[in-house]
Amino acid sequence: LRKYAFGASGQYATTDGEESAHRYELHGSTGFRLGPRSYVYASLRNERDAFATYEYQWTAASGFGYDAIRGERQRLFFELGPGYRFAKDQDVRVHHNQAIARGLADWNFKLTDTASLVDNVLIFPDDETLAQTWDFMPLDDRQQSAHEGDWSDVTGG
Repeated sequence: LRKYAFGASGQYATTDGEESAHRYELHGSTGFRLGPRSYVYASLRNERDAFATYEYQWTAASGFGYDAIRGERQRLFFELGPGYRFAKDQDVRVHHNQAIARGLADWNFKLTDTASLVDNVLIFPDDETLAQTWDFMPLDDRQQSAHEGDWSDVTGG
């Protein structure tokens, strides 16, 4: 069994006619089931932010994942593994290319057929980078399966 998940987000804001936020990110991952609760994964992520320390960051990682809770209404999984980061400082030609550790905790609780609570934490400890989201998400069926990265049989490779 294989798993595919992807996502994108962006933020743009102005305050008193002046740009105060300009950020976007793209990310994707794939996984291969080893057992009923364990899997290996590979992930790729790009972040760009005009107001952060880094103008951009690319991270690639692979590792081990574990489904701690996998029920009809609730899911909690963890991922941990090594990776590599390519980053460029804002407004200067200074690049940071280095090995990293990547950790992820992702929780989803289905309130109703059309609404879920979602919390995920993504950590790159070498840089003290932490990305966390806590959302109430009304989801239709297409969005829900894309967000959860459903495991499914994939034939042909």
